[in-house]
Amino acid sequence: MAWTKAKTAIIGGTAALFLIGTTAITMKKIDAYKAYRDSWLTPNLDSATVEQSFPQVRILPTRFPNNQNLWENGEATKWAGLNVPVSVITWVAYQWSPARVVFTAPQPRGKYDFIASLPQGSYPALQRELKNQFGLIGRLETRDTDCFVLKVRTPNAPGLKPPNTGGDNDWSGIGQYVCDDRPLSTDAPPFVGLQRFLEQYFNKPVVDETGLTNHYSIDLKWNELGRRDPGNRALKQAILDQLGLELVATNMPIEMLVVQKAAN
Repeated sequence: MAWTKAKTAIIGGTAALFLIGTTAITMKKIDAYKAYRDSWLTPNLDSATVEQSFPQVRILPTRFPNNQNLWENGEATKWAGLNVPVSVITWVAYQWSPARVVFTAPQPRGKYDFIASLPQGSYPALQRELKNQFGLIGRLETRDTDCFVLKVRTPNAPGLKPPNTGGDNDWSGIGQYVCDDRPLSTDAPPFVGLQRFLEQYFNKPVVDETGLTNHYSIDLKWNELGRRDPGNRALKQAILDQLGLELVATNMPIEMLVVQKAAN
């Protein structure tokens, strides 16, 4: 009888140790999974991190209140951002120019971290996440909108140089916009080129009516005066002097992404 009890205790103890060991292994696997899944949540977020991230679509309250960041992979099929407002997540989800987005519903307050890194269908999935979390959907609508029209004033200006074939520069800094091999405007993601830069700079639609369809190399420079130049005359003058182009303010029908509350 005593041996039976001792044997039972030994077996029970062994089973308990086995369960503890199995649980520890399982927890390690769970921790490893979470670490891989959350590897994009780093202040050093970059394009390579987005490309290599675990497939997922998530919107989270930001962990990085002092570090705003936004990246896409090289093919513009995946995006991730840190400490950004819902408006940014929206134009990413719908792949629409930020200057052509209108909110008719109040924007949710706060900043968020988000990722859309599925092998396929990241953007529709991010749209669904916006609807699920915030009740927001977007639809296209043509509206009369204040905008700029980009026109040619001086043909063959020296600042519109032949493309630097194979170059991939397309960036802007304080008082400078540079590209190697770009058309003036594009109508599909990733929305590169001078026209899209100007839309971002002015936060207003820019319509390309230059008729120029070639690729160009551009190194546009101007004296960035910030608040001392409320009309951004320095940039407009630089575009005219260096590129032979002018921005004409007008109001015209523009296809906008209208963001509204989803119907219940």
